[in-house]
Amino acid sequence: MGILSKLFGTKSEESFQEMESDLIKFQKKINAEMIAIFGTGGRLKGLPLIYATSDDNDLKKISARLNELLKPVNNLSDNRAFRDLIINFEDSTLFFKQILTNIGYFAIIQNTNSILPLKQWFYKRESKLKELLHD
Repeated sequence: MGILSKLFGTKSEESFQEMESDLIKFQKKINAEMIAIFGTGGRLKGLPLIYATSDDNDLKKISARLNELLKPVNNLSDNRAFRDLIINFEDSTLFFKQILTNIGYFAIIQNTNSILPLKQWFYKRESKLKELLHD
């Protein structure tokens, strides 16, 4: 966790630990496969920053591949930016939301669960996340 305070300067390590603790509790509450705040560009690209997961290796693969998937989505329209992205797999759903230019939030949940709690958790903490992760 110390790397985050180095990457983001004066922000305290405790702030990152509080956010991670909150994320872990939320992941367990909704029984999500994984939830992460990760780098989508620049020096942070593909790097899981704050996360809760049942499989660290899978998280790293998905966060790296998700960046590759976002490139064509961003290029769909010259005058429109996407707000969020929902991908329905056979047995699960991936929800993605951009936080800052180079940082995003994603979660994977079983199809039997609603994505509404994922959106609510994010929007309730959006300003805090932006403040904490702003470089």
